[in-house]
Amino acid sequence: MRLGMSLIVRDECDIVAHNILFHARHGVDTFAILDNGSLDGTFELLESLRQSYEIALFRDVDGFRKEERSMFLADHLRHGLGVSHLISIDSDEF
Repeated sequence: MRLGMSLIVRDECDIVAHNILFHARHGVDTFAILDNGSLDGTFELLESLRQSYEIALFRDVDGFRKEERSMFLADHLRHGLGVSHLISIDSDEF
């Protein structure tokens, strides 16, 4: 079993690293994260976390459509990263 998690974030620099660390410790193997135009350093923080965690990181600032983007992340986890089980949450959910 390979467990993946998807997140869509925006200006969540204060919590997103804690979320990733928490879920990695609890068995999440890989993350697919879409940053929706953060201005607070969230994207850069996520880039730095890629050195320690398997994170597919995407940036989208044009015409945000949550349902489409959520399916994009799920498809990437399933087909691109071989995930068999998927969790999709918000950054403040632990």
